[in-house]
Amino acid sequence: RHGWLTLVAKRGMSRQERATIFRNVFSTPEGREVLKDLYRSFGKRLSFDKDNARKTDFNEGQRSVYLLITHLGNVDLRTLEEEAEHDNG
Repeated sequence: RHGWLTLVAKRGMSRQERATIFRNVFSTPEGREVLKDLYRSFGKRLSFDKDNARKTDFNEGQRSVYLLITHLGNVDLRTLEEEAEHDNG
């Protein structure tokens, strides 16, 4: 059984094919919940840590993955933010 990450990592896959997989995964109710959790964990906070450059780098790496997922999934970030904040409510 191949998971979606295996499919995304497959050599020779076009960006469009990858984006379709991301959209399919993250358009499900479960995928939307994952996106909201990723937003709360990595999209909402600042990456910068004034006392620790390595922590800043680590945080920015996490944020970068979150942004890649939302970009490939064609996610409306404003709507995602509203949903996540409403659910936290």
